[in-house]
Amino acid sequence: HPDTATTFNDIGILQRDKGDYDNALIYFRKGWSIRKVILGENHPLTATSLSNIGVVHSYRERYDEALECYQRAILAYRGAPGEMHINSAIALNNTCNVYCSTGEYDKAMTHIRQAVAIWREYLGERHTHTATGLLNTANVYFYKGDYDNALPCYEKSLSSFREVFGERHPNVATCLSNIGSVYSSKGDLSKGLEYMEEALSIRLEILGEKHYLTAQSYQNIGLTYHYMAKYNQALHCLKKGLA
Repeated sequence: HPDTATTFNDIGILQRDKGDYDNALIYFRKGWSIRKVILGENHPLTATSLSNIGVVHSYRERYDEALECYQRAILAYRGAPGEMHINSAIALNNTCNVYCSTGEYDKAMTHIRQAVAIWREYLGERHTHTATGLLNTANVYFYKGDYDNALPCYEKSLSSFREVFGERHPNVATCLSNIGSVYSSKGDLSKGLEYMEEALSIRLEILGEKHYLTAQSYQNIGLTYHYMAKYNQALHCLKKGLA
């Protein structure tokens, strides 16, 4: 029954969020098997089950299996109306993340651009999905060492996240931190440090001293101080990042 498949899917999400990927995969596959029989291979809900299976494979670094699931999901979503078509952008975004993990940045860029185009069309420029897509586009440019193209994408993403969430939000901090990394990579260490410290301030306030993203900020700031030959400040921040 379709409702049983939905329940299996919901249990799979809970197991995945707990980090229990083996059980998550069992429940996602049960839901997918039911949907495939009742709704058909190319139904959007069947595609959602496949996409969820792909996410688990991604978390387990089984990238070939993840890509197969995402590609099948994308094909099923295409042509679906409204919300279900938007889900194809999520699968495209997830495919981008896999290709980034395998270092295939041109393929990653192709998929994230398609995702952003769909989100812009259906959700508009000032939506969290579109902002996330721009953030991931910028990440791909950054990984390729193309800092001049990465920077405007990060800035657009930052502007959208600020409009949606306000100034003090973890997504805002992520954009600020990444912009800082761009400036640092371009050799403008002082400007990079400015953005990194703003990101740290938000993370300390929202996430707390012990969160791994706060630790990441301390590490990035520490490395920047090191490059500036400010060794005492660098040591202090790197130690805070280990705490």
